[in-house]
Amino acid sequence: MLLMLKHKHNGFTIVELLIVIVVIGILAAITIVAYNGIQVRAKNTSAASTAKGMVSMLKTYSVSNTTLQANTVTKDHLCLGNPGEFPAISGMGAGECRNDIGMGNWKADDNFASELGKVGRASSATALVTATDGQRYRGIWYDDNSATDPRVYYALQGASQTCAVSGATAVSGNGITICNVRIDFMINYLAP
Repeated sequence: MLLMLKHKHNGFTIVELLIVIVVIGILAAITIVAYNGIQVRAKNTSAASTAKGMVSMLKTYSVSNTTLQANTVTKDHLCLGNPGEFPAISGMGAGECRNDIGMGNWKADDNFASELGKVGRASSATALVTATDGQRYRGIWYDDNSATDPRVYYALQGASQTCAVSGATAVSGNGITICNVRIDFMINYLAP
């Protein structure tokens, strides 16, 4: 009997192993959630920075030009930037920055990108943002709102996000935030 008491355990019990596995699982879950939040914030910061740059270029261009010509059939639905920045992806064709239920697909315009490129790099590529209702957005786009209220728009992932561009207003819904900034000149459209 004395010999049995002196026997040492070489290892962990099943309960000890299970506790360690559960603790590691909880720490991994916390890390993954935090990492995903950081990714969304980084994408939104990048989109806001790109929008600031595009609004600044439009304002710079408008100092010496009262209008900007765009050769497009879509009239007031225009993606800002080079069409090559918007490759075809699932649900969106090449050159498209927005597929909006009820409003069709919005496209970039070579002439517009070339003209705006005279004052800076006309890039508007941003990460894809998908709303819970299936609408998809990427980049920066322009809408003249029936020729009365020209605005530049961009999308952020997540509801109730802060629009970082000065003077921007936000509308949230379907898990995204659409930011818009009023600009002081109209984009004219050439006949196709």
